[in-house]
Amino acid sequence: MNVRLEIKRQRYGEQESYAEVFNVDASQDDSVLNILERLNSSENLETVDGKITEPISFEMSCRQSQCGGCAMVINGMPALACESFVKELCRKKAELTLAPLTKFPVICDLKVDRSEMHRQIREMGMWLDEIKDADAFQKKHETIYESGSCLMCGCCLEVCPNYYPGRKFYGAVAMHTDNRLLTMENNREKRKEQLKAIRKHGTGGCSKSLGCQKVCPQGLPLSAHISNLYGIWMQK
Repeated sequence: MNVRLEIKRQRYGEQESYAEVFNVDASQDDSVLNILERLNSSENLETVDGKITEPISFEMSCRQSQCGGCAMVINGMPALACESFVKELCRKKAELTLAPLTKFPVICDLKVDRSEMHRQIREMGMWLDEIKDADAFQKKHETIYESGSCLMCGCCLEVCPNYYPGRKFYGAVAMHTDNRLLTMENNREKRKEQLKAIRKHGTGGCSKSLGCQKVCPQGLPLSAHISNLYGIWMQK
């Protein structure tokens, strides 16, 4: 089918964004990532108005929903380009709109800088100091393993009504990471420090809209993780 593709673009170092529209031939089984790669492989990338333009900048690595790099806003919702398919997106209308995630600085076009998430995890001290008895975690192994599969793609933060750059609330990424590490942490003093950070940046800011769970590419049960985190906080 012929698909009308509109992309919100912004070049390196420039503040102004602009839209470019392309006509692309796509099959039902094409992913958004396939379409972007095919456009960039063109000898001359041409818009619908006949303008020759530069290749589209985006991030990707694994192509298999494992790296989170290709997260972007697709038809108004955050998703991974590698697992977003024409047959699902163009059921009613053969149109696609792509834009970068809005909660992070744009590097170029659809590529954003997600380093703020990593900085926040470091600031909260979310790492393990010691595990004295690994057998004690067998009952919670599934939850711990599940939580560790977070891609840190940023989709959850994109839809969160409480997360904005510069605010104290660090969102679902920090909260479910806190939940996993506090479940595993044996060092009491370290746990005290982590609980202080959680109160400041986690539990006090969540309004439980659970949009994060709906858009998570990994299908993580974030509501359960967040609920368990509140339980840990109450026990202190």
